[in-house]
Amino acid sequence: MSAAAGNVITFYSYKGGTGRTMALANTGYALAAEGRGDVLMIDWDLEAPGLHNFFPELTDERDEYPPRQAGVLELFEDAQGIAQRGHRLDGETAREFWRTAKARRFIEPTSQGALHLLRAGRLDQSYGERVNAFPWQELFKLWPDLFRAFVEDLAADYRYVLVDSRTGLTDAGGICTSLLPDRLVVVFTPNRQSLVGVAGQVQRAVGHRGRSSDLRPLLVFPLASRVEMSEDKLRQEWRYGNGQTPGYQPCFEHLFEQTYNLSECDLEGYFDEVQVQHATSYAYGERIAVRDEESDRLSLSRSYERFTRALVETDGPWTFGRAVQRRVDPETDEQAEHVLEGLHRAYEWNTEKARHAKRLDNALIGGSLGVVFAGLLIYLGLSLGPEGNTPPFTSWMVSTVLIASLLIGVRFLLAPHQRFTIHARAANALGREPTLFEAAAGPYAGREYPVAMLAERLAQIEAEADDALMDPRTRSPLKFQPPGE
Repeated sequence: MSAAAGNVITFYSYKGGTGRTMALANTGYALAAEGRGDVLMIDWDLEAPGLHNFFPELTDERDEYPPRQAGVLELFEDAQGIAQRGHRLDGETAREFWRTAKARRFIEPTSQGALHLLRAGRLDQSYGERVNAFPWQELFKLWPDLFRAFVEDLAADYRYVLVDSRTGLTDAGGICTSLLPDRLVVVFTPNRQSLVGVAGQVQRAVGHRGRSSDLRPLLVFPLASRVEMSEDKLRQEWRYGNGQTPGYQPCFEHLFEQTYNLSECDLEGYFDEVQVQHATSYAYGERIAVRDEESDRLSLSRSYERFTRALVETDGPWTFGRAVQRRVDPETDEQAEHVLEGLHRAYEWNTEKARHAKRLDNALIGGSLGVVFAGLLIYLGLSLGPEGNTPPFTSWMVSTVLIASLLIGVRFLLAPHQRFTIHARAANALGREPTLFEAAAGPYAGREYPVAMLAERLAQIEAEADDALMDPRTRSPLKFQPPGE
């Protein structure tokens, strides 16, 4: 993982009762206790907030509805008010909004000094009504850059930002899994509904990332939780499958092979170490095992510590426990650096081309709409002047629509949206290759000459993008299919 600050990690579960919030609290505490930097936890499970209950220093049970610190809900209510007033809503104004909103004033420190919490919201009498009425989908359509800008603003001060997502298929859950994270933890219990649900959400989240202008790779880490260790036969059947039971290990191996274009995905070592066992004593109340118990080989705290290290120290669960291939030959080292520099240049070029195409597409669409709107305003202005000077409405509007149609025709000929999609996908693919290469994963696993494969992948990605751009029949971006899409 990069040493840069601000890694956003979402914890998601398809069903409740999987121990998702407990996993996040233990991961956050472990990161802070191990001195890995400042950690911020965000409670985005707005319908059932409870992350604060794991930290007794932040709770107050004297009142049924205590006046709590404001949080996520109040911040986005302010943003919704701005959006409804029709201001210019883009990435620049989103970043400016969060700078002035000063979300940090709502962040509370825990007893573990490096660990902080941003609550779901103020739990007063109106909280439930406000949560149910909040239009997440409408806000996203009005101001899509708002959500990523939110975590970017907070991540500037924190090494890790851990987001507790809503369960199921919800607008808020989609935001937390698709828009926000660099890494996505999917917490599941060994049953069919939980397993199928998280697998579907992984496909939706990774698919959205591949189609979007967000060029960050999204790495997914499955976490089997509340595994009953006393039922050895059932435990093995649910892990490996038995013809009737699907088996979560082969399920995720197949899913990752498709998603990340891996020639082979072996999660045996990962799931040997990364499982959270069921502990009866932790079924009562909200406790953090990493804080409350001694860490030994069979303890719950050791399970969370192993998962935390896998999450932040590996480049994907398929690399767990695998020694990274070291390039010891100076000539090979120099070749690798040269190819990696080429990858970086190609990534930067495609990123800039994608941004330019997006700006051109927005300008042509906005210009065509602006011409029609301006034509109506000018006609109305002339209509209020002296009689006899007003041109016929039909001819005036025909001329206006013709100009707008010309701009739409230019957009069709230049195809900026298709070009944006092609360049964005190419940049996304190029951004993933160095991670796979350094981890000796995917097409580089077991290769005697991984540098040659790296150079081949660079040429292949660029060639596929060029082919898509030059397709004379459809100019369709669908011909370009980089790894993982």
